[in-house]
Amino acid sequence: MIFDLQDDIMALLVDVPAEVFDPRYETIYLPTLVRGTFRWIRSGLAFTLTHHYFLSFLASTRPKIVLTIIDNNRALYTARMASADEAARFVIFQNGNRLLSELPSKKSLLPGDVFFCLTDAYVEPLKGSVAGDALIVPSGSLASKLDKLHDLPISQSNTAGYISNWRQGSMLEGELWVTDNHGAAVPHCKFYKPEIDLLQPLLQSIQSLGMTLEIIGASSDNRSEEYFFYESILGKEGWSFSPRIGKERSYSKIRLYPILFCVDSTLGYEALSGLKRVIFLDASSGGENRAPFGYPSNLELANSPLHLRNEALRSWKSQIAQVVSMNDPDFTVLADSIVGQAAISIRLVDLSQIVRAILRPGFNGGS
Repeated sequence: MIFDLQDDIMALLVDVPAEVFDPRYETIYLPTLVRGTFRWIRSGLAFTLTHHYFLSFLASTRPKIVLTIIDNNRALYTARMASADEAARFVIFQNGNRLLSELPSKKSLLPGDVFFCLTDAYVEPLKGSVAGDALIVPSGSLASKLDKLHDLPISQSNTAGYISNWRQGSMLEGELWVTDNHGAAVPHCKFYKPEIDLLQPLLQSIQSLGMTLEIIGASSDNRSEEYFFYESILGKEGWSFSPRIGKERSYSKIRLYPILFCVDSTLGYEALSGLKRVIFLDASSGGENRAPFGYPSNLELANSPLHLRNEALRSWKSQIAQVVSMNDPDFTVLADSIVGQAAISIRLVDLSQIVRAILRPGFNGGS
């Protein structure tokens, strides 16, 4: 079973038949929804309707395995704890650079379940929280393995790429706000303070090395607003903008740049797992709304050459030059220290083999 239909999961399964549960209610299984609604009423409206609808769907389909990349859906985890069918294995792929507060703090997965996380830094915190007794594999994201970032050559151009984290805002009482990862409204100027403070010094450092900067757009619906945001910081000259078109993924653009920069972008960690040169800007001025470099192990990694700190602006030029000129073996060691060896070495075929092993009788998640 796939929890929330995603092309990435379908590409992983290929020839394995699968049912699809839609927590967005765009496709509704009416008899199952009715049973779930009655369960919800009988429970005194405990948990959510989606929780009970999903439990009813599990009972009617009795899958061997449940797969999803919607790793921050609370109903998925509450239903897992309440499920009477422990024979079904749950396989979760972390789909973003998550703050731990976005996930349930209670241990929710069971032995035999698997949680594929973004980097090695997440393993221990996940053991003590949502993943519990599941097998935790710091594999990097499923999407990056499908797009084979490891196989993309490193560009020899003189244009550095900045991975945008743009979100469309809305006006509230005369002030622009954006929605943070918890769904709360945050002032635009607070959420984007790292970009507002640090993109101009970054541009100057890059230009002093004889390079130019291109913003890799994140929004396909609000390209003009995204462009004007960066123009308000960088001015009209000395940089370029590569907008996102339609549903295209930014993975294909990674090969265009010899070095990438970002604040707390998932794509930044995905590219680093693919051994692309990536440097992260200090996210501390964004407060609790932005994930620090190396999160959740941010304090241990703060002085990495791959982290441009607020208090070290004068050394940015030499730091960037060091990373650009570093030989491949040394950079691999550096990347390993941030994302972990497994995130670098695991390929799509490895993920597929693990999933197929789970489908076989007698699978032990700890082995």
